[in-house]
Amino acid sequence: IAKAGARFITAMSSATVPKFTLITGGAYGAGYLAMCGRAFKPNAMFMWPNGRAAIMGPDQAATTLALVKRQNLKPGETWSAQEEEQFKQPIRQQYEQFAAARNFARHLWVDGILDPAETRETFTLLLDLAARVPVNPTRFGVMRM
Repeated sequence: IAKAGARFITAMSSATVPKFTLITGGAYGAGYLAMCGRAFKPNAMFMWPNGRAAIMGPDQAATTLALVKRQNLKPGETWSAQEEEQFKQPIRQQYEQFAAARNFARHLWVDGILDPAETRETFTLLLDLAARVPVNPTRFGVMRM
């Protein structure tokens, strides 16, 4: 998987075509990057109101931090399931707030939040604009995928 992912990311970063990104659901971790996240400098990037994006999902982040805390318990120290859940809850909330479309728009990490009903019209305009921009020549040869 790592080799295929590396090839995909190489292709994405080397592409000289117009890149448009629309986050419709959850975009977490390497998937966010591989699907033309902000690091690949898309020409336009939008989210639907229910879109989410982050390095980790809220549940994964809370579980990972809880595992780290559990591994660092002193010998003889216990941690009940209820205490663990109390530890995880604020982490989940923090990640949910961070990953929300409004937070991404507020920080200008996306160009805007699209109403799903306006998606087709917006992307029609973007493709029309892209057709009017001169094509940049590529410096790369053919790459086997």
